Amino acid sequence: MRYIRAVALTTMAALSALAATHLEAQSARPFEPPRARIVRANRGQVLSSPSNASHAAIVAQYLRDHGRSDATVRSLVALGQSRPKNGLSHSRFEQRVAGLKVYATYLKATIDGQGALLHVIENLASVPMAGSDAPRLTSRRPCVWPCNVCTRGLPRPAWPVRMETRSCSRAPSSSMPGRA
Repeated sequence: MRYIRAVALTTMAALSALAATHLEAQSARPFEPPRARIVRANRGQVLSSPSNASHAAIVAQYLRDHGRSDATVRSLVALGQSRPKNGLSHSRFEQRVAGLKVYATYLKATIDGQGALLHVIENLASVPMAGSDAPRLTSRRPCVWPCNVCTRGLPRPAWPVRMETRSCSRAPSSSMPGRA
């Protein structure tokens, strides 16, 4: 009898500890954007070769050469460029995906008079490549197929949205709305 009681108490203590750690893992934490990455050329050196291209093209080539995807590079939008002062000009960029600004992301670059990149401060999010068959949020077209087919198992958003799908392989094409 004592053995059964000891096993029961040990099991209950283990389950309580497991439940407490599971609840702790789901607690809300404030958002902390990742730290910015700073790259500086050594004195007398440059990060990229001199170029006559635009600042955006120089920065894009640098990012591609350092492993950033084309989707991430295409998501950059120029905000401004300073006039050359002491032979240096500064460019500022923000990141936009699907027309929406990505929170807490930016890129700042310093380019010399010959078009060589000297300094980059960036805090960019990696953008996945487009072209998947997954549904995309949009405000242009209504749903092609009922959302419960394409988003089975996904949580519903708290606000009304319209879904767009490219081609749903799970849905029979003969019974899709608007198709014969």
